Amino acid sequence: MNLKEFNEIYSKLNESSNSKIKQNEYKNLLSPYKVNNAIIMAAGMSSRFAPLSYDRPKGLTKVKGEVLIERQINQLLEAGLKEIVVVTGYLANQFDYLKDKYNVILINNPDYFRYNNTSSLILVLDYLKNTYICSSDNYFDKNPFKTYEYQSYYPVKINENTTNEYYVTFDETYLINDVSFNGGDYYMMGQVFFDKNTSTTFKEILRKQYQRKDVKKMLWERLYMEFMDEIDLYAKIDRENIIHEFDSFDELRVFDKTYINYQNNQILNNIANHFKVEVKDICNILDYQNKNEKLAFKFEVAKKTYLYTVDDLENNKFTLKPL
Repeated sequence: MNLKEFNEIYSKLNESSNSKIKQNEYKNLLSPYKVNNAIIMAAGMSSRFAPLSYDRPKGLTKVKGEVLIERQINQLLEAGLKEIVVVTGYLANQFDYLKDKYNVILINNPDYFRYNNTSSLILVLDYLKNTYICSSDNYFDKNPFKTYEYQSYYPVKINENTTNEYYVTFDETYLINDVSFNGGDYYMMGQVFFDKNTSTTFKEILRKQYQRKDVKKMLWERLYMEFMDEIDLYAKIDRENIIHEFDSFDELRVFDKTYINYQNNQILNNIANHFKVEVKDICNILDYQNKNEKLAFKFEVAKKTYLYTVDDLENNKFTLKPL
């Protein structure tokens, strides 16, 4: 079945005038393309999302009134996906309620703190079929998930002076033919779809390559870059700009104005109280890597830069100094 035929049948399936017999006929034709499940990656520490990520996984952040991962789970359920696997790690117990609330499958990654997300995918290879691979911290304005998908893809967004992303080029069929860090017109972001053939190939590659130490510390996209000749992913352009990701607290503030003067964070309140300012006056918050491995970030107040170091999170002890 070519893409045109797929789209025609998919369109007919959703016509309300269809009889049940016709609907079943269309469903049978589309059955090889039916999405089996989704894997949501939620194990990482999200250090760039300081200080909100210090006491809560980023995927549990409430954005525009909804918890990020819950919004995503609901969108998957709306698309008819019943098997949803959530890979946890950092503060994993905070995700436990999702099992009862949504009947999701929780799998804990004990290596989240020392390896990258290949260490999450290696735990769920048996679930890879016609599968969405999602990040718990994405926010979709509209539901991007479908009951049926034609081919493997990676969403790409149009570049508007974005940095620190994977940039892609693709041919006239939208097959991705290059991924780099050197800038470009499009960059990767959002829910990925693997069809069964892609899943089979990727599973074989990851199982074989995971013995390498560098692979354990890789994002899975880096492994894909190594084996692009064997893994076909097509670019799916986010023309409506519905995919959002917030790498930092400042980026979240731009998207959700309720965080501009956010009062529900002890660390932000500590800073505001220290300088006798409002939370909205704290800006340019950036993760800071300490040699002593303590949680720390830089920030600005009144155009001056300071360093906040967490000495004891539970007892609210900290060090604050100018830089």
